[in-house]
Amino acid sequence: MTIEQSLKFEFRASNNQVEYEALIAGVQRLYIKGDSQLVVKQVKGEYQVKDPQLSKYLEIVQRLMMAVKEVRIEHIPRSQNERADVLAKLASTGRLGNYQTMIQETLPLPSIDLVEIKMKAIKAIIEGEASWMEQIKEFLKNPPKDESLNTRERRREAIFYTMVGDELYRRGIMSPLLKCVNTKEAQDIMA
Repeated sequence: MTIEQSLKFEFRASNNQVEYEALIAGVQRLYIKGDSQLVVKQVKGEYQVKDPQLSKYLEIVQRLMMAVKEVRIEHIPRSQNERADVLAKLASTGRLGNYQTMIQETLPLPSIDLVEIKMKAIKAIIEGEASWMEQIKEFLKNPPKDESLNTRERRREAIFYTMVGDELYRRGIMSPLLKCVNTKEAQDIMA
């Protein structure tokens, strides 16, 4: 079965970053045809990663690939990768929603930034800091009017969450709302 997915980015990204974003959006059995020889060779371990931004992407991709049952990655020259070009053009034209057989999604931030946000939350729980959820809940209930650097950072973090009643939920990419729990609730769930 071929599942096509088109991603639109609300942030600036190089061609190689876009290739990594596509890899991160994968599933259980992947046959990846990439037109970026650099990315394909880096993922296969044949090339070194010198760009710190691409290094973060590669780290995430390698972690995700460990959870995938079967992965094949192959370099396909752009001239032979017509279907990928069609998908790329579709995402950039802004005509999302016109094709019912294709998954179309817009990413507000690079995936590596999303991982950093999640890691901050995990670190706060482990170190026993005040609940990270309370800060986000407060921001969602009463967003500040000023445009300070701190407010912009909080706003960027808060866009991935929503409130249903008094409960905080994380919006997932291609997944249902995920209920946020505090340390005690998490321990009860795991038990």
